[in-house]
Amino acid sequence: MKTYNLPDDLNSGIAFKNDEVIIRQYQSGHNSTTKNKIILSQNMISLVLSGSKTVIYPESIATVNEGEMVILSTGNILTSEVTTGNTDFSSVILYFSNNLLKRFYIK
Repeated sequence: MKTYNLPDDLNSGIAFKNDEVIIRQYQSGHNSTTKNKIILSQNMISLVLSGSKTVIYPESIATVNEGEMVILSTGNILTSEVTTGNTDFSSVILYFSNNLLKRFYIK
């Protein structure tokens, strides 16, 4: 199981510290199940385009299927990405700060 610090580890040196919203496409290989530990420094919305994602919380487990989305708050989580057939797991991910969330809530 790999540990990722997101969004930092997926940005390949791109400066984004001042960006309030970061949008990234994510894709992994087909015919596989990938388990990861993720440490989120920002909140995240993940829209699953193909495959499915399982998010493991201390108190429950949630499965997010193709065409569905999940909103995750900052902190530590465990995930699994599952693909079937010849399709890759793919998703569109939005990262955003707590400050942006607070301003959105106030408006």
